[in-house]
Amino acid sequence: RKNLGFYNRKTYIKEKQFNLNKNILNLSGNLYLDGYWQSEKYFKDFENIIKKDFTLKSTGSEAQKLSNVIKNTKNSLSLHIRRGDYVKDPKTNHYHGVCSMEYYENAIRYVKNQVGDVDLFIFSDGIGWAKEQELFSSAKFISSAEIKDYEEMFLMSLCEHNNIANSSFSWWGAWLNNNPNKIII
Repeated sequence: RKNLGFYNRKTYIKEKQFNLNKNILNLSGNLYLDGYWQSEKYFKDFENIIKKDFTLKSTGSEAQKLSNVIKNTKNSLSLHIRRGDYVKDPKTNHYHGVCSMEYYENAIRYVKNQVGDVDLFIFSDGIGWAKEQELFSSAKFISSAEIKDYEEMFLMSLCEHNNIANSSFSWWGAWLNNNPNKIII
């Protein structure tokens, strides 16, 4: 905790861990929270409000086409692959690492064992790499070059099930998924 000064009268709080810090829930006032805050326990009581606020009123034409495809696909599975800085930046790679092909293979197998065949929708900042992987040969690839980031997250949330990377971006896509029977890996 530190005070950001008279200028903006905010208390600065840096997240020290990736799981719930219950002390945060008891704070009030003008706060500046710095971190990932990836536990839904921080905002579970406001789930309906947040999901409503994150609903897109409109999308571009490409995202609309993809939305219709996903909505009309049985057992759709979004699979997010984060590469970019996780691969290129040694410091980021050391801290976060990348999900292995074994992780994705096991996740796909698990979902298939639960629901039957799935249609994969690959979301990635490394589409070229993903297209080279035999495991994803039958997938539909959705590139952030084709659509806006917020549309990508929205499309992930439309899939029936989600296989997330070690990324808050895909975590949010899965959390925003309204399917009551969703499987999230």
